[in-house]
Amino acid sequence: MRVLVTGAAGFVGRYLLHLLEHHTSHRVHVLGRGVEALGYPPGRSWPVDLRDRNAVAEAVAAVGPEIVVHLAGTTSVAESWNDPVTTMATNILGTAHLLDAIPPDTLIRWINAGSAEEYAAIPSRLGEEHPLCPASPYGTSKVTQEWLLQQMAVQKHFAVYQFRAFNQTGPGQDPRFVVPSLAAQVLRTKHHPTAAIQVGNLSPVRDFLDVRDSTQIYAAAIAGQIAPGTYNLCSGRGRSIREILDDLLRIAGIAAEPQEDPSRFRPVDVPYLVGNPHKLEQALGRSVTTIPWQETLTDLMQALESASGDAQ
Repeated sequence: MRVLVTGAAGFVGRYLLHLLEHHTSHRVHVLGRGVEALGYPPGRSWPVDLRDRNAVAEAVAAVGPEIVVHLAGTTSVAESWNDPVTTMATNILGTAHLLDAIPPDTLIRWINAGSAEEYAAIPSRLGEEHPLCPASPYGTSKVTQEWLLQQMAVQKHFAVYQFRAFNQTGPGQDPRFVVPSLAAQVLRTKHHPTAAIQVGNLSPVRDFLDVRDSTQIYAAAIAGQIAPGTYNLCSGRGRSIREILDDLLRIAGIAAEPQEDPSRFRPVDVPYLVGNPHKLEQALGRSVTTIPWQETLTDLMQALESASGDAQ
C-alpha cells in the first residue's frame, strides 16, 4: 500500500514512521514541514506547507496515496489562543487542500488525528457519543476539520478513522508540552538544587497515553484491523498535573516545591478531561494501554538526560 503520512516529522509521526518502516511492507511517503530531516529520498519526501494548495496538489498527484494518515497541524491549545489565525489556517484550510487533492474512488482509508479538545468538558469519562463543544480555538479547528472530513469522505468514497486523541506523551516530546516541561525542570533541580520548578495551574486532570501505544493504534487502523469509525484515543485514567509532578519528583529521588508562573496559565483551563476507551478496546480486542505509566515517565526522563548529555 502507498501510505502518505502528513506531519511525519512531528512527535507522533516519527514513532509511526519507525513502526511502518520496520514492521510493515507499506511504501511510505512523508509530507509536511521538516520532513527533509527524515532521510527519505526525493519522490517520497515532500517538504510542503499544507497551506500551499498547489504544492499539496502536486505532491498528492505524484504519490497517488491509497491510505492517508493525517497528523499534520498545530497541536498546542496555548498557542491557539496566542495565534488563532494560524491554528485555523493550518488545521482547517490545510486539511481542505489535502482533501481537495484526492481524486474520487482512489483512497481506501483516511486516518485522522483529532483531539479530546473537541468535547464539551464534564467531570466524568467522555464517550464518543458526548456532544462536541470546544473551549479553545484549537478545539474549534479540530471539530471543523472532523466535519469537513466526514463530508468529503462521502463524496470521494473512502473510509474514515477519526481518533479523538487525548494527551499523548513519551520520550522525545517537545518540552513546550506539560509532561516533558515538568520533567526537564525536575532534572534541572536534581542537578542544581537552587533551580526553581515553574508551573501553571496544577489542578487540571488529564488523560495521558504513551505515544508508543497510540502509534500501535494508528498502525492497526492503517492495516484495516479495526472497523472505520470515531474512537477516543486515551487511557481512561485521569491524572492531575500535580500528581504527574509528584511522580516525576519521586522518580528523580528529590523533593521540591514548585513556584507559580503567571505566564504559564491559560485563558481557559478545562478542569477535567478524561476519555473512555471502551469502544476502541472492543474494536481491538485488548487494552489500549500496554506501557505502564511509571515506565513512560522513566523513559521520558532518561531521554531528556541523554539529550542533555549529548548537547554538552
